[in-house]
Amino acid sequence: MGLENKVTLEDVRRLSLFREVDDRDLALLAHGLERASFGGGDSIFGQGEPADSAIFIVEGEAEILTRLPGGGEVVVAKVGAGAMIGETSLLEEGVRTASVRCAGPVTGFRMDRRFFRASIAQHDYAAFCILRQIMRVMADRLRNLNIQIVEHAASSMSRPPEPLALARRGRELEQPVSFDCRAFLNILPIFQELRDADIDELLKLTRMFTLPKGVALFEESDDSESLFIVARGALTMCCADGGHLYPLEISGPGKVCGADDIIAARPRARGCYTSSEVTLLEISAADFQSLNADRSWLSFRFQAAICDAQLGSLARANRRLSHEITHTAMKEHRAIASLVAARL
Repeated sequence: MGLENKVTLEDVRRLSLFREVDDRDLALLAHGLERASFGGGDSIFGQGEPADSAIFIVEGEAEILTRLPGGGEVVVAKVGAGAMIGETSLLEEGVRTASVRCAGPVTGFRMDRRFFRASIAQHDYAAFCILRQIMRVMADRLRNLNIQIVEHAASSMSRPPEPLALARRGRELEQPVSFDCRAFLNILPIFQELRDADIDELLKLTRMFTLPKGVALFEESDDSESLFIVARGALTMCCADGGHLYPLEISGPGKVCGADDIIAARPRARGCYTSSEVTLLEISAADFQSLNADRSWLSFRFQAAICDAQLGSLARANRRLSHEITHTAMKEHRAIASLVAARL
């Protein structure tokens, strides 16, 4: 890295994301950043290009664009100083899912995936500040995807889903766990990167119980008081529209439900009900936030596991939205074809 591209401690201090990070951790982060400057109208990222880095915007404004099926592009968002763009490329290999173009001159810092993943592996605190920001972005993105999924599903279905008779969750419905749950937690996805001692420590924060099928664990707009880990059975995440529940995702053993709302500090964006008898581990929002603020090995690994779960949910939501958009387009095409045929 040339001297003109070297990022200093003072430079990184300009980013609000790192206000609570001490100088030692920030100095480590600065070594992995390089300056990036763009002129008005310049392309920062192009949709379909290999995704291997993210940009922290220090000054300026950029537009996020996505291609339209029939050609052309549409601006879906605008971001400015303090924003991070291309953030999911720090987590996994792939291609850019949108383009980013400068609305005017833009300056910032670039970080590549190799440095970020190495920093996470070394439990650098500044890297986990970035990870938490990525988790907040993904939580918002998943909420927006689910809104679009329900809109398309509601318009494309010949009739809405049948109403469900759900019991409201209450302590009187909770039953004690009838099997040795701890014996097989290590094989569940959320726990696979944790050591036995860390799982035992995490269990001290949990409350474990079993619920029967057909219970509303929480509903949209409820306060986000807890997250839940499925130990056995399954939960269905859903959204309501016109008084009907549209299922979005089924979460089986090892999956986490309700964490996105706590991460984004908002009421429940989705509802959740038990689609079978289910054994759950519940962690309160307060305990989850305290764990996130900790600098322990358990804290870092659990946050990384939650982030991996978010990536999986986003991938499934993107596939579902593509399916719903295609289904809507086919329905519209058939309707037009029927009108044309009727006039012949």
